[in-house]
Amino acid sequence: MGTGETARAGRGVQPLHHFLLLRRVVSEGSTMAGIGFVLERVIDRRGLRGLVGAAAAGVLIVAGPWLISTVALFLVGRLVVEEAPRFFAVIVYCYATTLLLFSGYHYRFTRILADALYIRDYETVRRTYRRTLVVTAVWGVAPGLAVGYLGGWRGVGLVVPVLLYTVINTGWIHTLFASLLQRFSAVTWSYGAGALAAAVATLIIGVGRINADTAVLLFTLGMLVTGVMLAIMIRATVSHRIHAVKRLVVTRHGSAPTVITLRRLVAIGAGIAVILWMDKVLYWVLLGSFQENTMLLLYPRYDQTVFVAQLLVIPPMVVFMVRVETAYFRGLRGVLGALRRDTLGAFERSRRQLVQNYNSALQGQLVSQLMMIVVLVATAPEVVRIMRLESVHLFVVTGIAAQVYFFFYTQMVNLLYLADYRAAIGVIAFTIALGLVVTVGTLLLVGPVSVGYAFLITSLAGTFAARYAERRALADFDWLVLTRMYA
Repeated sequence: MGTGETARAGRGVQPLHHFLLLRRVVSEGSTMAGIGFVLERVIDRRGLRGLVGAAAAGVLIVAGPWLISTVALFLVGRLVVEEAPRFFAVIVYCYATTLLLFSGYHYRFTRILADALYIRDYETVRRTYRRTLVVTAVWGVAPGLAVGYLGGWRGVGLVVPVLLYTVINTGWIHTLFASLLQRFSAVTWSYGAGALAAAVATLIIGVGRINADTAVLLFTLGMLVTGVMLAIMIRATVSHRIHAVKRLVVTRHGSAPTVITLRRLVAIGAGIAVILWMDKVLYWVLLGSFQENTMLLLYPRYDQTVFVAQLLVIPPMVVFMVRVETAYFRGLRGVLGALRRDTLGAFERSRRQLVQNYNSALQGQLVSQLMMIVVLVATAPEVVRIMRLESVHLFVVTGIAAQVYFFFYTQMVNLLYLADYRAAIGVIAFTIALGLVVTVGTLLLVGPVSVGYAFLITSLAGTFAARYAERRALADFDWLVLTRMYA
């Protein structure tokens, strides 16, 4: 997903450049949307059984670490009531900082890997995987030490939070890599093995002897087992494909992404993470308090509610991946194919068909999210009671805001498919600026009662901005294509 820009006026695209452009969009779409295509085929071929399997794989691919963390937080809250806030604080800070600091790098890594997979350069795939693991592990030591120290660990004990941070940080890479290799069953089995390892260790230690330290250690053990299994699977898969590709007669050719493309991807990835976490971090600073026996600021009234409410975004995530994203890619591939093979009239018809099909798929996405909102409202009182959350009202507001944010995210993904990076960066800059103003402004004007609404307003405004940018890009798609050379 990337472009090297040519001047928007006064310069055309040579035939070779035009061919590279077509190859780039189609190849990237097939790589990035490939997860959805495979799961879609599983559903179509195996019926209800396939639907269950695809849903399980899809859930773990899009939200595996997050889902496991929520389950762990629930169990620790029941088993270690007194020290649960400390455990919660450490887990939240690990996830928040890994995403805020490294999301941009994840986008960069995914782009490089997608290019290498397209041309079947599995040696580069293997080198990229190893290098990325080393980089994320090394870069994670300093923030891991910081989180551990602020969380109350000292001396040799700091090894545990550093290991946890490293496992979480590299876990994002493992999941992304396994997804791009389309080894979905391995993802499911790996998470299952990690959960089983943590459960067995808990029984060995004894439930009554668990405190915050041992809970973090058990959680780290489970994530470590998951990561090791995924790493073994990835290594075996890549080694097999290296040997298999040597027997292929047909090869593919492509060029590496430009430096400016990678920098834009880093900025976009980081910006999307900032929009998600911005209001939470501001509430920590402005309203939060230090959790017991730590120097970690949290605002539990909101943080715990957010963690649970966002779980209802997982089903729409799977719908987007399996249905909406694949429909969008098919239409985009058809448009570019018409541009290469057919007349301008055929291209324009394909473009209109893309818009029509995508709008239809997007309506399905909206329906799935509206259904989740209905479920949210219907189950809110019981969920709040079971999870011991602050209030039903805050849970509902936060849940709706999470659904709106995900819809914003889908629009940003589509801008990346169109490779309109300037528009994507503009939307992100606007949304971040607005979010800062709205979050601080509502606190000053209304007070803590406004918590949750700032996230909702920011996500809603970002959605409209991204949708406008996407519609404009689709309307000017011929101009966009003919004035860009993909690299």
